[in-house]
Amino acid sequence: MSFHRKKIMCIFLLLLISLFLFLPWTLKQRRTQGNEGLQKEKIIRYHRLFSLLSEEDDDLEEQRQQLSVLKEAEDIALSWSESEITYKVFQPWFYGIEEYFDLISEKEEKQWEEKYKRTDAVGEEDADQYIALLLERLDKKGELQYQNLLFLGDYTGVTDLEGNPIEKDMIFTNNGSWKWEVREEIPWRREHHCLTYQGGIWNVEETKEIATLSNVWIVDRTKEELTYFYKNYYIKDKIEEENNNHEREQVADLFFQDGLLNTVNLKTDKITGRVMKLTEEELELREEGSFPLADEIQYYKLHGPLKAIGRGEVPLGYSFTDFVIEEGKIVAALVTREEKMESIRVLLKTKDFQSYFHEEIIISAQVDLEIISADKVHLLLAGESLRITKESELFQENRIYIKPKALTGKTFLPNLERNNQGQGYYGSFEVEMREEGLLLINELLLEEYLYAVVPSEMPGYYPLEALKAQAVSARTYAYQRLLTPGLSSYGANLDDSSTYQVYNNISENPNTTKAVKETKGKLLYVGEQLAATYYYSTSCGVGTDGSIWSMQKENPYPYLKAREMTENNSLDMEALQKEEEFADFITKSYSSHLEQQEGWYRWCYEHSNLEKIKENVKKRLQEYPQYVVVNPKEKEQSFLEGKFVIEDIKVKQRGPAGTAETITFFTDIGILEVSNEYHIRAVLTDGESLVNLQNGNTYACGSLLPSAFFILDIEKKEEEVKGIRILGGGFGHGVGMSQNGAKALANLGYQEEEILAFYYQGCEVRE
Repeated sequence: MSFHRKKIMCIFLLLLISLFLFLPWTLKQRRTQGNEGLQKEKIIRYHRLFSLLSEEDDDLEEQRQQLSVLKEAEDIALSWSESEITYKVFQPWFYGIEEYFDLISEKEEKQWEEKYKRTDAVGEEDADQYIALLLERLDKKGELQYQNLLFLGDYTGVTDLEGNPIEKDMIFTNNGSWKWEVREEIPWRREHHCLTYQGGIWNVEETKEIATLSNVWIVDRTKEELTYFYKNYYIKDKIEEENNNHEREQVADLFFQDGLLNTVNLKTDKITGRVMKLTEEELELREEGSFPLADEIQYYKLHGPLKAIGRGEVPLGYSFTDFVIEEGKIVAALVTREEKMESIRVLLKTKDFQSYFHEEIIISAQVDLEIISADKVHLLLAGESLRITKESELFQENRIYIKPKALTGKTFLPNLERNNQGQGYYGSFEVEMREEGLLLINELLLEEYLYAVVPSEMPGYYPLEALKAQAVSARTYAYQRLLTPGLSSYGANLDDSSTYQVYNNISENPNTTKAVKETKGKLLYVGEQLAATYYYSTSCGVGTDGSIWSMQKENPYPYLKAREMTENNSLDMEALQKEEEFADFITKSYSSHLEQQEGWYRWCYEHSNLEKIKENVKKRLQEYPQYVVVNPKEKEQSFLEGKFVIEDIKVKQRGPAGTAETITFFTDIGILEVSNEYHIRAVLTDGESLVNLQNGNTYACGSLLPSAFFILDIEKKEEEVKGIRILGGGFGHGVGMSQNGAKALANLGYQEEEILAFYYQGCEVRE
């Protein structure tokens, strides 16, 4: 071999050796342990989320420390020059967070060290698992969610009911609008598994190329474009000519593939009939029978402006709705028209309003009754009685209809044991058999319903203008339940108890009947909507607003304000949210207050049955856990078992006008907090002790305190509560119209509409 060839061979061997020496280092530099490399941009995005979560921490000192640690870690991430992060630069970020939060064990830390060399690219899946642990630690209120979202459009193709495009940084999905926090190109018309927080999408975890949007309303179609309506938004999308049959105003499924609207499946099979019942699982029509509901069912109002509605807005007892059916299931409801609704369906509860389900129902009437079951009609003669149980032979189907042969004939239901039982009910009846017992519904004219409601809610000897204000309020409330039934799953608009309006089969009073007749057809409106006409018995001199029932503490009714009940307001409503200010207020009497002379204006209630309070706590924990906070959480079972000693009880927070919004029980095992005025009123009573009114009368308040306008005086012995004394004022929730206040205004010369304007500010009465 020549010298020249030897030289070339040596150079070649040197190059080959160098390549073998360099290649492992190169592979090591790019190695990512079996998953994609972590990107700097992702860590920076997550730091924005970390900060938001830390700012939600109620412990201000811990919040400060967390934010400091996270800021230092963010500064480290911002200093990274590489887009794909190596373990060398990632390690200070990792240990800076781990030192404070202690998210993984020493063994797991060692596994990280063994898995990665300093020049390795950090695997995204490994980092995601660690970030998930940090998010779990920071998310103390449980507001982070993972959910599947189908990305449908942005401001260029999505508009709201008024035709306004959604905001530029928002994307519209099958679950409403979300802020796009990822700040990367949006992968449209695909279903993604997303991390969401407070209205924003923070990460896309997984993507599917095929997706379906079920039961949308097709608004319009052209050769190239489809406009559809979903969740109260109009969406425009391109569609291929071959998939376009130009049909419109129908329900359809949309199929997406590879980011394109691929197929439209129209659904044209429909049925209609009188709606007797609409539950979460089933629809019952008088003429057609029962049908199961599809999981993806949608409800649309077609008359007037197109609107997506809820199940509770389908009119009961009327044939205003078409139902789209597919494979035997109801997939959409189309409310096609709005007509005058004159009848209301009232679910009658058992004795003392204890339950919806009756063991037996006894019926008699002034006139002959038709008993209709399936296709058979039985006659019950006037004066005769009929006893109905689940074993009754009348049940050829699950429902019996009972109809008087004269429109003015009254039907008697003696085993309900209502006030003035002998007065009887107007209208017809239905008895439905269910596994739990018998449901009893009274269907009658709205005005006849009010003949019994108004005297049940306000004494007939009150001034006529107060009675007329009560009639308008009660009619508006009832008509709202016609439009949005409160008990659709039971086939009723409302029940006959104080949960809605008391319909007590009480004797008709000439004054209250006159008030109903003189206000016939009058409803209270705010703008173009019916007002929420809440009312209650007596104020303590102030009234609160609708935020007392809101978990978000927002007032959904701007016309129902926290205010002083005088002709000239002087009290500072915000000051009453402070404990000392409210205590000073509730222990005084103000001559300017409309109801200062009423017995309920000020009251006192006391008892020493702490075991009953423990039972009440247990019930709230079991049935209404969203209103109860236990700290520490692991002591919840002990609270459920009553294994605790109450050491003190305090009002932690007051709402508008001073209502008790949250109370705290301090115990030997931890702290328990109860929120919401109704649950607070329920948890403090013993069910037996009497309320002492300022006029010397007493009242059995049963299972509910008269109001949430109170202060607590706790009797303790050796660090244990032995009794409670509650000083309060008013009767009822305190929202809207005070009935005794309406009486006082009427006595001052106020007319019906002036009384309503006093309590429902900005609202007006319309025929």
